[in-house]
Parts: sequence; structure tokens; C-alpha cells
Amino acid sequence: MSATIERPALHVAIRHRADAVAVASMVRALIRSAGGSDIQASAAATATAELAQNIVSHAGGDGELDAWIEGADVVIRARDRGPSPRLRGRGLGQGRAAVERLMDRVEVTTNAEGGLVVTTRTCIAPRRSAAWT
Repeated sequence: MSATIERPALHVAIRHRADAVAVASMVRALIRSAGGSDIQASAAATATAELAQNIVSHAGGDGELDAWIEGADVVIRARDRGPSPRLRGRGLGQGRAAVERLMDRVEVTTNAEGGLVVTTRTCIAPRRSAAWT
């Protein structure tokens, strides 16, 4: 069995507020091209904008965002090199709550550069329930 190499479909440096808007649009297009619905694409794009805005606001625009499709999920990973005390209650406040509402899973860890790594995942496969038909 060979090891799978993670290759993000999107890799975007986040430096300015405009980058948050641009990467959100790219994630929306990625999900739509993978067969996700407009609702799924909008939710993930909103979460992406929140993550990118957090990089600009709390890490001085020193970060990046990756996104890719993995099976039936879209995975979005935001990394910054800002101060890690934000993990303990400052920063990612209302934005974190929004991301947690919009995505199925959210994991927040610190990285070697002293900042945060936020990895989110949500299913974009067609849902088979009465509410979606």
C-alpha cells in the first residue's frame, strides 16, 4: 500500500481582507465543481471567509488557507503564525462559533510557528432525507 500525499486543490496566502473574499469564492467553486449543492457551497464559503478573516485580524495577515475534496468531504485548513494564546479564549470567538455551526467538524491546534491550525471538514455528498427532497 502506498502512502497518500495530501495535495490541496487550493493553497492561498492570506495577507489582506480581500484575500478572505477571494478564497471564499474559490472554495464555493471547488464545492460546486465536486457536485456539492449551493447551500453546502455557501456554508463552507462563509466558514472559509471567517477563517481567513481571523488570519488577517489576529495574526496580522501571516497565514495561508488550503482546501481540498477528500472522499465525500471538503476539508479546509487555515494556518497562521500569530500568537497562540488565542486558542485559550481570545480571538476565534464569534467567528469560531460560526465556523462550528457551518461545518461538521472543527479541530484547533497550535503549530510549530506559534500560531494556530484550524482544520474543518463537512460532507458535500447528496443527503438522502425527507428534509432534502
